[in-house]
Amino acid sequence: MIQWRAPKDDGGTPIISYVVEKKDVKKPWEPWSVVSSSGTVTRAKVSRLEKGREYIVRVRAENKIGIGAPLESPPTIAKHMFNPPGPPGPPECNTYEFRVFAENIAGISEPSLSSDPIKATRAITKPGPPGNPKLKDWSKSHADICWTKPTRDGGSPILGYVIEAQKSGSAQWDRINKDLVKICAYRVPGLIEGLEYRIRIRATNKVGDSEPRELPQTVLAKDILVPPEVVVDVSCRDSVTVRAGQIISLITRVKGRPDPEITWTKDARALSRDKRTEVNNNYPLCELVINDAIRSDYGKYAIVAKNSSGQAQATILVNVLDTPGACQNLKVAYVTKKSCMVSWENPEDNGGTEITQYIIECRQPSQRGWTVVSSDCTKRLIKAPLTEGCEYFFRVSNEGGESNWVTTAEVMVKEQLVVPEIKIKLDAALVVKAGDSIPIEATVMGKPQPDIKWTKDESAEEMKKGPRLQIESEHILLYGFATHEFYNLPQVPEGEEAPPPPPPPPVVEEEDKPEPEKEVWNAYTTVKGLTVNISGLKEGKRYKFKVAAKNIMGLSLFTETREPVEIKEQMCKLLCRITKTSLNNSFIDSLLYCGYLCHNQEYLEIFNIHPFF
Repeated sequence: MIQWRAPKDDGGTPIISYVVEKKDVKKPWEPWSVVSSSGTVTRAKVSRLEKGREYIVRVRAENKIGIGAPLESPPTIAKHMFNPPGPPGPPECNTYEFRVFAENIAGISEPSLSSDPIKATRAITKPGPPGNPKLKDWSKSHADICWTKPTRDGGSPILGYVIEAQKSGSAQWDRINKDLVKICAYRVPGLIEGLEYRIRIRATNKVGDSEPRELPQTVLAKDILVPPEVVVDVSCRDSVTVRAGQIISLITRVKGRPDPEITWTKDARALSRDKRTEVNNNYPLCELVINDAIRSDYGKYAIVAKNSSGQAQATILVNVLDTPGACQNLKVAYVTKKSCMVSWENPEDNGGTEITQYIIECRQPSQRGWTVVSSDCTKRLIKAPLTEGCEYFFRVSNEGGESNWVTTAEVMVKEQLVVPEIKIKLDAALVVKAGDSIPIEATVMGKPQPDIKWTKDESAEEMKKGPRLQIESEHILLYGFATHEFYNLPQVPEGEEAPPPPPPPPVVEEEDKPEPEKEVWNAYTTVKGLTVNISGLKEGKRYKFKVAAKNIMGLSLFTETREPVEIKEQMCKLLCRITKTSLNNSFIDSLLYCGYLCHNQEYLEIFNIHPFF
């Protein structure tokens, strides 16, 4: 109960109510709890307090304008208004003393000395027998039993219990426990497999043992056979992902009779205890603990539980996240006076997660610092702009530079020169009828692009275009070779240098054709668009590709390329054609042949025709 006085200043308008609130001092984060908020009485009863806890109470006056400032009480411990009483005096027991008188015909003698004081209590007897004995479990060597306390203790506390057993065919009861059993459960040891036993229990107090209470059924000493069952804990079901240096804890629960033998394996190889690995088998809980996880700890772990009734196993996938390995096969190709192509392959170990970006840097031998070429490259190929006449080192790492850097040897940036080479598609002398066109086609290769000059007979004079003479030149960049396939063949952008031409593809004779290769499909990537850039292919290898669509219901059937594609380096050729037309000046569309390529202004296709170079 709390009381207070009305405020001296009511704000010019009468007080309409008081707001009383309380708060636990030890719980400052909790909001104030309203005790009462109506009435103008200056006292209130604060209820629902916990005995022994400390509270603060505050009161705020309210008029029709609003609520005024609070008045807080000092911290007060919740307790009764009165203190507990003092201790009572010593209790009076019903104790007795005895004395004896002698009597004859003359009268009664003086009393004898008094006996020692004696307290009156009820008589102490043996306790009653234990109640409700049960057989909980058994095996070929032991039996687990339990019971309840006797309904009467004989006037003295129960000191413990005695367990006795009798073998079948014998009349003798043998005591099993040397010391009294203090609880109402016991494992009877020392059973002989195949024998049948009767078991009984006695309760004991300071007077003696009670009458025995026997188990309602006999116990046959043999194992209960239950096939093993392994259940993986929900914390590591399906898979476990940890960072390097953390603890890998694989928890399972194993059931089975007799207790199964537990074996842990990693990638089908047995695990054993070492400095980092612990195996804890406390049935039914079985746990594998690996301290200070390292990247090589990732893999497929399995627990195998085996007993005489069968075996069971469960698997858990473990992934350890760590820095990825170094990128592989860093190469520099197609070096020109302005740029070069830098390519590499993924590291053998991606560190447990997909690598999304790469960092490429370069420096000149005279410099110590590295210059970033690209810090967000998503492919394993990049064109690096350079300065002519300078040497460069290149290095590559994954996003964030967490893997080891891989560095190339020195690369000299200069124009690559290729001696001009001319091939004319003319097997013998060309014979035409008067009035027909005379087509003469030649393939010219070289770098930089050669100047073309046509002459006739022994004359050194260059042939010029005229009404009857047309000279045409085309510069085409062709990537790859294949037959019976359609490709979009990219042109070299204006102003850029074309890469050097590789040697022409070899002609495979019928008797030299290799045997068909065995097809092995590898998953490459998943994309949302309708195109994909495939890298990491090996030169000279033949590849097939297939694609399938996927939605929430699953994958569609795969669509496969009809023929394999052989991977070759890109080729650059300069194609020339001279056409001599008839007198009527009719114009024939220019066709340029490069390998299997047919080119005009509207389309690019692959044709299966014999190459002329």
